[in-house]
Amino acid sequence: MNAPGRELPQEPSAAPERARGVALPGSAIGEVAARASAAGFDIATAYGNPNLVPAASPAGGFGRNLSAMRLILGLPAEAEEADAALVNQRVPYRFGPGSLTVLDQRVFPGRVSEVALADAPAVAAAIRDGVLQGAGTVAAVGGYGLVLGARSRAHREAETTAAEQLAAVESDGWQIAAAAPWVTPLGRSIEGLLAVARNWAAESAAGGAEEGATGLAEALSRAADEAILNDLLGLTRLVPAGVELLRAECASLGRDRRLRVLVHGPVGSLSFGLLGTAVAALQGAISVGLPIHVWVAQGQPPFTGARTAWELATAGIANGLVPDSGIGGMMAAHDIDLVLLGALGVLRDGALIDEPGAYGTAALAARHSVPVYVFAPSSTFFEASDSRLTASYDLTPPEVISGFITEMGIVRPPFAPQLALLGRLADAGRAPALDRP
Repeated sequence: MNAPGRELPQEPSAAPERARGVALPGSAIGEVAARASAAGFDIATAYGNPNLVPAASPAGGFGRNLSAMRLILGLPAEAEEADAALVNQRVPYRFGPGSLTVLDQRVFPGRVSEVALADAPAVAAAIRDGVLQGAGTVAAVGGYGLVLGARSRAHREAETTAAEQLAAVESDGWQIAAAAPWVTPLGRSIEGLLAVARNWAAESAAGGAEEGATGLAEALSRAADEAILNDLLGLTRLVPAGVELLRAECASLGRDRRLRVLVHGPVGSLSFGLLGTAVAALQGAISVGLPIHVWVAQGQPPFTGARTAWELATAGIANGLVPDSGIGGMMAAHDIDLVLLGALGVLRDGALIDEPGAYGTAALAARHSVPVYVFAPSSTFFEASDSRLTASYDLTPPEVISGFITEMGIVRPPFAPQLALLGRLADAGRAPALDRP
């Protein structure tokens, strides 16, 4: 695995084979673990603690990775219980053959309320109204919104041409993407699925694709599942990179000090995949004995911090909730050693698009010489320089950011050359091979 501060490779190597058509969510974690192992990546070894899991596993690398991922997720170690426990965990959405149900994060965790989404316009409205939070979750639900629309039309319309079906999918896609144009992974998800639809339409016109609207819906469904599994596989690389950063920061303080970490924004599994970003890294770091105390910024919109605090507590991590107005005083009193942020989008110069309050928190940290690191999967990077922001989101300049935690290691200043590479890789749908620990 890349050591903290190691620069990205100039030329990417071949990506591991992508998953296809795997049922979610129950089997997803095992599938991702298996593919991580096949690519030569052992999460437990990356954590530097072989005692996390049994030295000998009848399932070989698959068993080691699966056990380690259960540890991160707080699931039982027994293989027969893992999938059932995962399904019983609170998840941000459930997608079935004819339904899409999402957790209303505007009121959670104070109240558990779910919203059933019937079509693409309903999905766009849920994204626009803040029912969904976090870049990964918005992207996943947006992608499934396209599938939902295609399946609905397949049941209603017996005779439509491939061109008409493609036009309907494109209309749905543009509507969903426009609901949150500043969330980069959403745009990438929709663009990828529209490319699948266009390929299907071209093959259908040539007589080489599965015919009918049902064929298009199933092609989109397989692509949406694949995208989510690839995001999960990326998180199996990004999370250990975060653990290594936390290990290095703890070491810099000496033996008798706890690392006091402030997290801001949606950075758990409700926001990005079944693993999450900063929350998963903190759980992994604490599980191997690193002395860490976690503060959670309350932030805006309402319940953002409360959700993160709930996810940390569910993972067995004690934490304290801090209003944004109290962060400056804590930094002045030297009560915060490290700030961790999430990302809705990252511009090519290293500017960060994120939840309200991110800029103020990062600026205060810079003023008090507190490092700021951003968990940023490659899907959040893009090469455009315009942000298309609304007043509801912050644009944090690169000057107050210490580094970006990515699947390929930690990117440090100067950001532009390395982030441009990440943007091109994401645009091309490529990723470098997993580093061996």
